[in-house]
Amino acid sequence: MSATETDRRGQTREVIEHMLAERQEMLVLLCRVSGVEPYHTPPDRADFEEFRQVLTDYIASAHFGLYARVADGTERRRSVLEVALRNYPRIAEITSEVVDFTERYDMREDEALPPGLPAALSVLGERLAERIELEDQLIAALANQRPALEIVSGGTV
Repeated sequence: MSATETDRRGQTREVIEHMLAERQEMLVLLCRVSGVEPYHTPPDRADFEEFRQVLTDYIASAHFGLYARVADGTERRRSVLEVALRNYPRIAEITSEVVDFTERYDMREDEALPPGLPAALSVLGERLAERIELEDQLIAALANQRPALEIVSGGTV
């Protein structure tokens, strides 16, 4: 492997690690504002605003970090390109839904959280779970690994 390839793979690893850290933070905040175990209190306005910001950062880091190599043509591995081309259209749709969510709930500080928020958070959580599954397939391809789900279902455990 050339020094350039080693450098690119190291940069990719850093992008993935950053995105996964933001994903983890976003999921914790999603649980908090949704009242999921161990959080049983109604969403707090400050927590919700923090969640919206971290959600936006996570979506941006995945889009501009993870997919940038594919979009700008620097990724040449066929396996990575195949996964990216297969998954990206659905990821883009989910990204659009997330952006719509963050814009819909961009409220003034003195506004109360709307009563329909729990249902909207539930739908958002489902979309994010789907997106995470698709992202993990791309991460596995970038890391030259098979996704854990494929390993288990493929009988190669």
